[in-house]
Order: sequence, then C-alpha cells, then structure tokens
Amino acid sequence: MGLITNDGAPRVASREYPGCFTVGDVDRHLGYAHAVDAAATASKELPEGNPNPNQLGEGRGKAATPENHFLLDCVCASLHSACTTQSSSAESHSLPVPVSVDVTLDQLRSSAERGCWFCSVLHGGIIAAPPWDHERREKIPTLPWFRMPADKRNFDRPDFSIKVFGDAGHNQEPRLVFYIDRDAATSSPCKLFLVRTEPAHADPHQQLAFAAQRLRSCLEDHSCAPPTPPTMPTRLLHVQVSYGKYAIHIATGVFPQPYVTLSHCWGKSFPSDVTTTLENLDARMLSRGIPWDILPQTFRDAVALTERLGFQYLWIDALCIIQNSPADWVAESSRMCDVYSYGALMLSADASPDSQTGMFRAANMSSRPWRALAAIPLPPPATGDKALWRDHGVKTYHDMVHGITLPALAYQPPETLFHQHPLATRAWCFQERRLARRVVRMAVDEVLWDCAGGVLECQCGYLAPGSHEFGTYVWQRTLAGRECSAADKQTLWMNTVYEYSERNLSVWTDRLPALSGLAKQFQAVSKDPEPDQELKRPFGDISLGTYLAGIWSSSLPLGLCWHAAHTPGKRLSTVSSRYVAPSWSWASVSGNVNWDTRDFRPLVEVIDAQCIHAGPDETGSVCGGDVRLKARIIPVRLLYGDVAIPRTEGLRYTYMHLEARDPSTGQYARPSMYRPDYVPQHISSLQMVFHAGADMIWGDASSGEWVNNLTPLQDAEYFGLQLAVSFIMVVRPVLGEGPDVYERVGSVQMRHDGAVPDLSRWFDGADLQTVKLI
Repeated sequence: MGLITNDGAPRVASREYPGCFTVGDVDRHLGYAHAVDAAATASKELPEGNPNPNQLGEGRGKAATPENHFLLDCVCASLHSACTTQSSSAESHSLPVPVSVDVTLDQLRSSAERGCWFCSVLHGGIIAAPPWDHERREKIPTLPWFRMPADKRNFDRPDFSIKVFGDAGHNQEPRLVFYIDRDAATSSPCKLFLVRTEPAHADPHQQLAFAAQRLRSCLEDHSCAPPTPPTMPTRLLHVQVSYGKYAIHIATGVFPQPYVTLSHCWGKSFPSDVTTTLENLDARMLSRGIPWDILPQTFRDAVALTERLGFQYLWIDALCIIQNSPADWVAESSRMCDVYSYGALMLSADASPDSQTGMFRAANMSSRPWRALAAIPLPPPATGDKALWRDHGVKTYHDMVHGITLPALAYQPPETLFHQHPLATRAWCFQERRLARRVVRMAVDEVLWDCAGGVLECQCGYLAPGSHEFGTYVWQRTLAGRECSAADKQTLWMNTVYEYSERNLSVWTDRLPALSGLAKQFQAVSKDPEPDQELKRPFGDISLGTYLAGIWSSSLPLGLCWHAAHTPGKRLSTVSSRYVAPSWSWASVSGNVNWDTRDFRPLVEVIDAQCIHAGPDETGSVCGGDVRLKARIIPVRLLYGDVAIPRTEGLRYTYMHLEARDPSTGQYARPSMYRPDYVPQHISSLQMVFHAGADMIWGDASSGEWVNNLTPLQDAEYFGLQLAVSFIMVVRPVLGEGPDVYERVGSVQMRHDGAVPDLSRWFDGADLQTVKLI
C-alpha cells in the first residue's frame, strides 16, 4: 500500500493501518455499551476556550475540536502548548516548545475512559499497532510505559510529531509515529499530529540509483579503490544476463579485475542444497551452472545489484568455498583479508536476519512487495496509491529510518539488536565491514554508502560526509595511510577485540579464524618490536611481535590482563568439540572482554610464550599454547550464592565472590571485586541470571544481606597470581600436567565503585616462583 506525503515522495515501505479513532471508536475499544446519543450531544453547546475537565467528561461522543480534544488535568496536557483556537503559523512559532511526557499504558487507558480524545487516540493506536515484523508477534510483551516527546527536528516550524517509544529495557519495537496528512490538516483538532512525514526510501530502484551515484562519485573523487590484487579469489561467481534472465556459474583463474563481495547472515534455516560441495562443484562451473530457483532471496538480490552496478564477478562465501571440504575451508578462510580488502565493493545485508529475507528490507514485514530485480527490463516504479482514511485521519507508522544505523546500537539489548540489525551481531561480518574499501549497506527503508574516503552517507540525508566520526571504526577503515605509535596500535587492537568479542558465532571454533583477516592487517614484515613505544611511524611498519591466539607478544603482560566486560560467557573448551584457545587468551571464552589500562604497572616477568598453530594460518586456529611467568602466587577461595529477582517467577541472580587471607590480620577478606571469565557449569541453570562483579551491584561485605549463605566452590584449589599492581589473575591447577601448571578462571581488578585499587599488599611475604599457564 503506498502513501503520497506532502512533498510528493512515495512512502512505499511503511506499515500503514487505520490508527484513526473517534470517541465512539474508543468507547467500543474500551468495552462501553454505547456512547452518549450523538443527537443529544450534538444539541449541547461547546464551552468557550479550554473547557472544564468535567464538562469534557459529559461531552463524550462529540466530535473532537481544538477546544475539547484534551483534558486540562490530563497526563498529556503539557504537550498541547501549541494547540490554541488561533492556529496561525506565526503565532505557533512563539508558543512554548512541547515537553516530553512519560506515561504508562494504564494511565493512557484511564485518561481515555475519562474522555480525553488525544489519549484515546494514542491508547487505541498503541493497542492496535502490529509489530513491525509479524514473526515477532508472540515474542514481545506489552510495553510497560511510554515516552511521548515532540520531535526536536520540527521545533523550528509549527508542525510537530508525537513519537511513542518504550523503556529501552523492554521495548523491542521501533518508535511509533502518530501523524496526519497535510492535506487533511484542517480536520485535525491537534497540532501535534500535523507532522511532516519523512519519506522512506525502500523502493529498490531508488536504492540502486543512490548506490550507483555514490559509487560513481567515489570512483571520480576518492582514492578508495583497492590496489590491483596480486591474486584473485580462488573462485568467483560470473554474473551474466541470458535471454532476459540472470545466469551465474563458478569461475576460476579469473584475470585481475574489479569484483563484488557479499556480507550477510546465513540464518538458522539455511537451505542445504544452496552451498557448493565436492559433489556439485563441477556442475556449477558450467555455463548457467547454479540453478536460479535454489538461490535464497539475499543471493538473488546480490546478483542483481552486482549486475546493475556494472560488475561481472561476485564472491559469496557459501558458493565460493567448498563447504564440505575442511581443507578448502581452512585455505579459503585464511584468505579473507585479501578477499575483502581487494574487493572493489561490498554489499552488506545489514538488516536481513537470514538469507531468505533479501537485501531490501522494509518496515512492513508482513509482506514483501518487492522480489528479485528483473534483469531486463526494469520493473515499473510504485504508483504510490493513497489510502483513504476517515474522520480526523490520524495515522501511525513505524519509524525505522536510522533506528538501526547509529552508534547507540551498542546499548541495545542483544535480542533487539539482532532483530533490527542482525549483521551487527555476527562475528564473521565484523572483519568483513572493516576490511572492505567500499560498502553499500542495505538497512531498513534506506541504503547507506560507506567508503574508506571517510564518507558515511544515507539516502535520507541525516548522515552526510563529515557529519560523524566513529573512533575505532574510522581508524580501521584508513589504517594503510596513517601514522601512529606502537602504543596507539596496541590500543586499537584491544578496542578491536572488545568490539569483536561481543559478536556471536554459530561455530565457536571460529573464534580466532573469524578475526584472522583483521589480525593480518596488524602484522608487520618484521616481528621485532621497536623499543620506543611512542615514536610515530607508518602503521604497517610497526611490529607488535608474534601473534599469540589473539594477543600480541609485545604487549605482554598487559595482553593477559583482560576481564569479562559484562555478563561472562562460557568456557569454549566445554561447549565445543574441538580445542579453541589456551585459557590465558580472551578467545577461550565466549563473552565480551575488555582491558583497563589505567595506571598499569606490571609485577611479573614473562619468560616465554608460544602457540601451536592448527594449520598454515599464523593468525587462525590453534591447537595449544602456553605462557611461562615468574610471579607471586597466593591461595584464594571462591564462593557463590544466589538470590531471587524481585517481580519474576522463580528467576534468580547468581553471583560470585573471591576471598584471600589478609597478611596483616590473618583473616579472610575480599581484595576487590571478582570477575569470573565464564560461568561455571555446575552453578548455573536455566532459571538463573549470572551477574559478573556482584560487588558492583550489591556493595561490599559491610553492606548487609547479600553476602549471607555463600557456598565455597570445591571443584579445585584456587590461587591468585599477581600480574600487576592492580590486577590479579585467578587460576587453578590442571590435573595431570605436573606441578605449577595452571589454567585461568577469572580476575580481580577494580572495586565496586569502579576505582582501581593497589592489590600488592595481599602478596606480602609470597615468594616469586615460575608457573606455566595453558
């Protein structure tokens, strides 16, 4: 269903439904038997000016007017400062700016029952609004409260908008915008609904035109083009148009020329017959060798975009790597750095959770009006037929533009992030985005252009060249031409690991391979680090030493001082059938990790460190590794407990503490907050939520009840190993490996208030000894 906005631009992607309510509609919605007789109420005179709330209550069933569409003592009253009987534009500019209002759904219902037309429209619209993705209808709870702000972008003109959105901790839907068409403005009693609706850009042909224009500009004005690749990818998809239809086959030995790559989510139900295997490889290398009808929608869209943008070759992992050949997978995965770095353009299916959704994802997910782009000719443009609405014409739509593209995504709950921006949750896609020189990002209702020339631009114009800086992201995209110090380069690597480690993998043995391409970008020809860590040099000339399962040798022992950044994950050796990483590496756990480099003063000597590679890729999988240290070590004990979470049905928090013997008193006490690297299997369950750093939530030992009923962990002896003035690594002996061989389980670093304490005194009297970590 199309909608023509006031500026003539078609809104082809918005979910539109009748969000238009009269008082009688609300009465029926709330379950009243019948509204007051219309004829009787019509005979009553309307009060002059703003009416008495009680009079409004008596006026149920009247048509809403500028004088009676809200109650003076209603929760919404402060929003209506622009609603007067004199509605000229000049006077509206001088009126006070509406404020935002926080209100619960029950409050809106109550106000609607009292006769507030405005609240009845909002309440009815929220209740009637379907989820923007119909597949999530049964997964989203009723939102507990809402915030209704006037749109700040519209403060400089007399038309405002109401955007309703829920508490960030509960809301997993985009903002719901209430508006009225400009050509129906005379029938609206409320200026807050006179919003100038922003056009969506979900027409695939508009998106294609935008991408083509930005690609042309980049080719003409930027230096983003990758150098000529020394070798092309082993296999590429040759895209051709034959008799008005697309035909693709696998090509090898392609002469160096520009090619396109695809970054996408496979999805949980990826069709098995799509992948290239040893059995179908030969057939797929024939002309028109891959049947079009077996390709999922995302692949079809990628083929069409590749051809429309003027390229002949496309690389898709599922089709260009032999998926049932471990040897081919190892060889090709080690080349990811070259595949994406030398690609002329990458197509990024930012908003598609699986391969079946396609690249053109619109806010209306109940049906997908646009299928694959035909090869010849182009389909006709959308007609943009206007929907007919009744009465005051109040409508609603889900505001998805930029709901999934800004840095604030980092603060969204994981389920929300995956739902709205699934590619941002996938580990393999992390390095693909940073290695690619040019990216066409297919978001919801629009497309974005992103290139190494520093340009990040979207169709609607909110993001424009030079308008945003993204820290680590900008660094990563422009590494080759920058100068920095070794300390800067090491910090950038730790920031990269922090961003990467919060991403998900379907196969946890990919924890290191999925970062291998970026690790290669940090390598230098020489492996000998320069002694001067602050000297500025070209990025590629700075050596960080040997790559050790995600940690660089030049940064030891700092590289060992990582900690679980949020809720700890799982020990991958227990959830994977194969070895992943040594316990001292952040890659040994599934959770998000980080470093705190404030006032770092090491108190340990690194004797040696090594890793055993599982294959030819020095930055890929490992099958073993150890670090030998000379350090002080003391016995400690771990305790855990749990407590009921208020207002839940049986859910409990699990928390852990660490205690050591105070050298000055001989009594057990807590050096500082304990952060486990992972949740021990024997203390976790489906009915528990683990909180890393319980002291941060519940205070220290003197604060009361939370420290009662603690149970000691008795699965092993535990020790504290002093790595730095402010960092203790918690380890336990590894059975069967001989004396002084340990594995890491956690760390102690900061207090519950975030301060970094001096932990040295806990090791008074302890002797230096040589230990081995595996």
